[in-house]
Amino acid sequence: MSYVTIDRKWKNGDKIEIRFNYHFQVKSMPDNPNVIALFYGPVLLAFQVNEEVILKGNDADILKNISKQGNSMSFTLKNNGKEYTLMPFYKVSNASYGVYATIRNEY
Repeated sequence: MSYVTIDRKWKNGDKIEIRFNYHFQVKSMPDNPNVIALFYGPVLLAFQVNEEVILKGNDADILKNISKQGNSMSFTLKNNGKEYTLMPFYKVSNASYGVYATIRNEY
């Protein structure tokens, strides 16, 4: 962790804007590399589903098919002939969701 000191005289209306350059990441479970979770920067994403999520491909294939919806924290993943909606896990409330997906590449 680090800190930044801003030493200046502040005026009404002054603002500080911080921009983070987040990327999508795949993290595998330590005991099973075919069970994954998706992250946007440090944010765990949840699939809005009520069934097991089965994905195909490798990490790169999965990541190239995730997109962010405008400036919102809503995401879409296209994989295995399906389109999934994802949202930050911290925003899930009273909905069916899953945070893990299983990769199955047998055809």
